[in-house]
Amino acid sequence: MIMNIEENNTGNHVRMETNLCPCCLAHHKRECGILLDSRLQDIPEEQTLTGYSMCEKCHKLKEDGYVALIELSDTPDADKCKLNDVVHLRTGRIMHIASDALQAITGQKPQELQFIGAETFEQIQELGSA
Repeated sequence: MIMNIEENNTGNHVRMETNLCPCCLAHHKRECGILLDSRLQDIPEEQTLTGYSMCEKCHKLKEDGYVALIELSDTPDADKCKLNDVVHLRTGRIMHIASDALQAITGQKPQELQFIGAETFEQIQELGSA
């Protein structure tokens, strides 16, 4: 079967990739590349998600010296979870705390993004309101 590419091509074989912000879970195109289907077939918009990177808002907070603390449902290894493993454990609560304040609390240099259990989240929140 011979297919005329011009008749069946809607021009969506080139798209911008999207990333998912690991903090707020927003889809964004900050620092993303271009996707090109080598067979010149359409690339559905829902298939442009290629990875994780911080959105503009969360990146600005990081640049301003804040660390994102993301609450996970109580689990023994909440602080050792990987990004792909924690989607179903997220409670929806996020806190941004100054990096130096978190370092004073924990005694360790914090990462730009940390997953913590609900109890720890509550304790840090109480420290902030005291």
